[in-house]
Amino acid sequence: MTVAQYVVRRSLQKDGVRLKGLHPENPNKLTDTPTAERLFRAFSEITLTIIKTGNSVIRHLTPLNDLQKDILKRVGLNCSVYIDLEFEKSPSILSEW
Repeated sequence: MTVAQYVVRRSLQKDGVRLKGLHPENPNKLTDTPTAERLFRAFSEITLTIIKTGNSVIRHLTPLNDLQKDILKRVGLNCSVYIDLEFEKSPSILSEW
């Protein structure tokens, strides 16, 4: 968590920008020093639903919002890492549920 916090803060300061939407009590508040807890809490509403019916598997993944995409980019992750969870490329452990 500390590494993610450090990497995001460094990226924000390097780019001279601030994140908006990490403070539920004040959604318009901007920060360039987000805490790890707030960064991870931004992903708390994500749901991966897997429904197995006979021989087919249906997956649905909550779409990422702009804040979540920005956080992933700043920690050096491509959004495809997240999106791939919804498709057959997902790790075998998920497709076996």
